[in-house]
Amino acid sequence: MPSTLTGLLLFVVLLLPGFIFATALRRERPEQRPSPLHETAAIALASVLSELIVLGIFAVIHVLAPEWTPNIRQLIAAPQRYLATSYLLMFTWMVILLVAACATAWIAAILARRRPVHPSGGSAWWLLFETFGRDRDRHVGVMLDDGSYLHGTLSSFNQSEADTADRDLVLMTPITYRPSGAAETTELDCGAACVSARHIVAMTVAYVPRPATSQSSDSETEVAETAASPD
Repeated sequence: MPSTLTGLLLFVVLLLPGFIFATALRRERPEQRPSPLHETAAIALASVLSELIVLGIFAVIHVLAPEWTPNIRQLIAAPQRYLATSYLLMFTWMVILLVAACATAWIAAILARRRPVHPSGGSAWWLLFETFGRDRDRHVGVMLDDGSYLHGTLSSFNQSEADTADRDLVLMTPITYRPSGAAETTELDCGAACVSARHIVAMTVAYVPRPATSQSSDSETEVAETAASPD
């Protein structure tokens, strides 16, 4: 670990691409709780790989257009003298390389998020709602421990990778409810409902294709208006 304030700041800056990669990767993925050692190693590896890619691109630019980049030989031979005369150029390139490394890590996280989650890396809820139901409306019916039944369209759910009772899912309207022992369901006069996993006995999910986007509807309307307009 660095022992000076400058070294600590440099250490944090060099790990910034890894932090961005880890943060972006967590979005739209099961909520995992890795060990501190595993998370630190992942951040360090992502930072090193991103910075190596950017340094490789910088090396190509330095060969093709050396007048645009710092003089590496002078920097190695007399670092203090070179920094005193070319500090603005060095600072500019440091910022450019850092931003490029962070952008590389962010793009890598987006590409990694597109990979399907392995069943061992997600919960049963993730398998039902995301692996099987991605890009479709998910109509969820839950049988509760008191014998009642609730049905609605899934809005959100707890994305923890652990199948625990301490999590919830949110259903959106139309929400129907059937009390225990009743034969008919009634639509509840509410906009949303939160259901605790602790009271869910069984769950069914129906996957319904989402309706066409409003953009396609607007295009169809414009075509119809054009066809109906007089010459």
